[in-house]
Amino acid sequence: MKKILLLLILSIFSTNLYAQEVETESEEYIKAQVEEERLNAELEGLKSDLTKKRKEVADAKSDLAKKKEKYVKLNLDSLAAKRVEVETRIAELGNRSNEISVLTEEARKRIAELEQKKSELEQIRNNEVEARINKYRPMLGRLLSILIDGKTIEAIKEDCAKYLDSEDMLAFQTEVDQISTCIKIYIDAKRSLELEYDQKSLDEKIDSLVIIKEQLSTEQAAEIDELIGTLRKFTEGVKVLQDYFAMLNDGRKGDYIETSDIEATIEFIEDETMKSRLNMFVYPIPYLNNALDEFKRAVLSNPKSHPAIERKILGYKIASNRE
Repeated sequence: MKKILLLLILSIFSTNLYAQEVETESEEYIKAQVEEERLNAELEGLKSDLTKKRKEVADAKSDLAKKKEKYVKLNLDSLAAKRVEVETRIAELGNRSNEISVLTEEARKRIAELEQKKSELEQIRNNEVEARINKYRPMLGRLLSILIDGKTIEAIKEDCAKYLDSEDMLAFQTEVDQISTCIKIYIDAKRSLELEYDQKSLDEKIDSLVIIKEQLSTEQAAEIDELIGTLRKFTEGVKVLQDYFAMLNDGRKGDYIETSDIEATIEFIEDETMKSRLNMFVYPIPYLNNALDEFKRAVLSNPKSHPAIERKILGYKIASNRE
């Protein structure tokens, strides 16, 4: 009995305990269901959001693909257009290059032709220069007394002027200028024979003639020697006239002098010795020759007269004549 009671108690206790456990499990189950529903709802929300996001991503990828395709197409079109442009330009340049090559070859041939023509013209010009030099150089060697009119030198300069770009002609022009200078010196020295006596000036003229003599032809040098000799006679010629005038003055000291007396005195003075001196030192010098003529005319016209030329000749102080 006690066993039965114990079993009954245990059974009741067990039932209560089980009921309590069942009750506890029901509450937890309900909570779990609620939580599961909440989670399921949240999961569905997340799934919906994920679906939306995936669609957005898909839409974005699609849009990006379209844009990329459009961009690539635009660039490809642009590149294609540029390629066509470049190819066209290359073709144009190729054609232009061919044209330039043709023009270059034509220019080269033309230049060669011009160079050949230039060479031929230069040869012709050189021949003309040489011909003129050969023609005129002997003329420069003519006597200075022939060249002093200046016509020959002027004609040579005029004819050679257009060839002065030639070195040979320039060198020849120097010869022409040189002979021109010599002619001027020659003329200046020769003119001294017509001027009043000036020993210093005569010496300077002689020195200049000696210098240019080395630059002249043989014939011209001989002419210079002759002129130098004449210039050196000037001083002795003055002495001859001084002696002449003094002798004539001695012959007309009387109070009654007539022209016939002057003529007789002149005839007496002009003996062989005086004639030789006059021929040697007076007549070759225009100034002294004219002085003698002027003096004779004056005293024959007026036997008592003493003309200015007489006073001038007698007034010269004779220096030693250089050799």
